[in-house]
Amino acid sequence: MSSSMRNSGEKWNESPASSRDSSKAAAVDEPVITQAYNTSKSSEKTELNTGIETDARSQEKVYPTGWKFLLVTMGIMAAVLVVALDNYIISTAIPRLATDFKSINLTGWYSSSYFLTIMAFQPAHGQIFTFFSVKWAFLVSILWFEVDSIISAAAPNSIAFIFGRLICGAAAGGIWCGTLTLVTNVVPSVKRYLYVSVVTSMYGVSSAAGPLLGGLFTDSKLTWRFCFWLNLPIGFVAFLLILFFLEPPELSDLGKSLTIKQKIMRIDFLGTLLLITAFTCFFLAAQWGGTTYPWSNPKVWGCILGFFLQIAAFSYLQVRFQDRATIPTRALRNFTALLCLLYQLFISMVIAIQIYYLPFYFQSVLGHSAASSGVLTLPYVMTLLFSPMASGAYITAHGHYIPIMYIGACLAVVGSGLLSTLTITSSRAQYVGYQVIVALGAGVVQQIAFTAVPLALPPSDVATASALVSFCNSLGPVVALTVGNILFTNLFGSKLAEIPGLNGKITGSEFKGLVDLGTLVPAQYVESVRQALSKRFEDRCFALANQRHTVQQKRANMKALQTTIGTFRYTEQVHRCSSAFEFSAPLVPIAHTADQSQ
Repeated sequence: MSSSMRNSGEKWNESPASSRDSSKAAAVDEPVITQAYNTSKSSEKTELNTGIETDARSQEKVYPTGWKFLLVTMGIMAAVLVVALDNYIISTAIPRLATDFKSINLTGWYSSSYFLTIMAFQPAHGQIFTFFSVKWAFLVSILWFEVDSIISAAAPNSIAFIFGRLICGAAAGGIWCGTLTLVTNVVPSVKRYLYVSVVTSMYGVSSAAGPLLGGLFTDSKLTWRFCFWLNLPIGFVAFLLILFFLEPPELSDLGKSLTIKQKIMRIDFLGTLLLITAFTCFFLAAQWGGTTYPWSNPKVWGCILGFFLQIAAFSYLQVRFQDRATIPTRALRNFTALLCLLYQLFISMVIAIQIYYLPFYFQSVLGHSAASSGVLTLPYVMTLLFSPMASGAYITAHGHYIPIMYIGACLAVVGSGLLSTLTITSSRAQYVGYQVIVALGAGVVQQIAFTAVPLALPPSDVATASALVSFCNSLGPVVALTVGNILFTNLFGSKLAEIPGLNGKITGSEFKGLVDLGTLVPAQYVESVRQALSKRFEDRCFALANQRHTVQQKRANMKALQTTIGTFRYTEQVHRCSSAFEFSAPLVPIAHTADQSQ
């Protein structure tokens, strides 16, 4: 893109009317990517020209400043902190929970139930934040989360605890979706990359501090229940700061035009229910298949069939109801938004696999304690914490994110490949260095979609866009950890059967969460089992992350093409050219035509 075109703010991929008409004849619904990068000499500030007066609306908004901005930011970060802590703090408490509740077979649901409802309720929360006041919907989500935390903290048995986690996840989805929606009312568009990176850094803090705090509480007189009582004071602070210092954002045009009854009727509760039941079937099939029951058992393939049937029903509803659906088809027709969503899906899968399996690797393969494995994963966690802020600062200053997406994908692929080469004889420098490489790659691109997708859609779809990104970000861990667990449990079990002397007496599922191999394996077989564990991690778990990110990099290449040529068509010719780099993309891609903006 030439400098003259940047200064003039012209649409650098705009075509004449005749070309546009012929393009529509070929693909009526195919959007045209119109982008401009306007530098105003009078203000000396970089601004976005979206072609639908996004800038004008942004200029009209009054954003909080000074101490009010600081207090609102602290409130948002505190809300994100409680949601993020519940992701990680329970990991070191699960063995004690299983002992206290005397229900080992339900331990898999202690964490997955939380992720399940976070993911399933995201699209519905997007509708809620579109129809109702963003501020008050956010405050209700915080109160809902606080009450649910009490249920989890006081649970007398596994069923009550899982129920608390389920409804807690639904509230957490509202907090996360509300956070991304509130960002548009706290800072202007050109500062959102950096702001989102700072706010979501609470996830990095929680991933580092959560397991340590969970272990400390569990081993102390406070017990594991304090992991959930802790949410109350933090959530209370977040509630007060948002209540008193955030000005209520203006309702969307759609929110103003509908009555309360109409708003409630337009929320897709059936779609949410289908998502929950579908992925419940998915979890059950993954939990039972190859371990509790053979894959040929009717219970297993019945769950698999139920999953696909309900996903098909959910997809039909989305097409049937169009813009009134849980996932509006108009958002998915925007190729910039669609590819960013796919990018976020793969990124979250990579991070989830490695955060979950690295501590397991250090404990089961190398024989480290839980505390020691937490220290060994600090290079990964700390890099994942600070790298999004670094990339956010770069994007805010220079206005280019495509180079970051290329560099991040390449580093993550290389780092995942290096992790797959680790053995029980690898040096400490290799363990640390490889983690830094892959975490740097995943970290610098981790938050890009959270700002790019809302800015790629009309202002009225900000809440929907935030919900879609959050949905993909939550769906990634659900799928990745389930598939990773299937691969690990079944393939490790087959490897154990090859060890002379064990005679298949121990299955792969018995090693989930195992720290001391001596509790199950005679001393003479410990080294062989560790070799088998190491081989399964190298070939399957870390390799799976590598494969996921390789696909993700292909998506990034396609995205760069789309940004460059304006119209994306997945043809063989485009695929052959998809390795070309394009470093001249502006800060945020906007996919709109004059017809779409109406």
